[in-house]
Amino acid sequence: MMDCMKSFIVQVSNSANLVAPAVDFWGLAPQNYWKARVGFTTNSEFQIQGFKNINIWKIKAVGNVISTKDSGNLGLVQDWIWYLRIFGGVQNIGGNVVASPNTFGLSMPNSNFLIYLDKYNREIEFADPIMGCTKFEVLGLQATGIGAENLTTLNLQWATTFVVYYTFEGED
Repeated sequence: MMDCMKSFIVQVSNSANLVAPAVDFWGLAPQNYWKARVGFTTNSEFQIQGFKNINIWKIKAVGNVISTKDSGNLGLVQDWIWYLRIFGGVQNIGGNVVASPNTFGLSMPNSNFLIYLDKYNREIEFADPIMGCTKFEVLGLQATGIGAENLTTLNLQWATTFVVYYTFEGED
């Protein structure tokens, strides 16, 4: 299937000096642990347009999240995760989720579901595609780390390219 796939890219690139409530600090020096959240109430979206629907087979994140050197608000980024949403449908196998007990909130999403790509799992691939996709959203970024230089402000800089592999609906 990879032979007939096409791809498009969308990029996110920016930096921000974050303060509470977007960033939490705890611990004692020199650790100074932190967790930061960017977006979530102000997402970024790409509306897919054209004369044919597309089916998305794979998404890959290429890039990084860092704290800018010499900002005075430096922290060591240990992990990051992008929260993404693809507007389209999936084919689920027949079956039922047992309502109780359902400690972990198991569900079988059939459309517009979340995708998570992080520092250690930078791509997701589907054996059956997300069908009839109309929109790609970047909902937010969460980063965690250690060694916050300033306990009131943290600088984060991100530059990530999302490579989206697709086929046109109805074409093999």
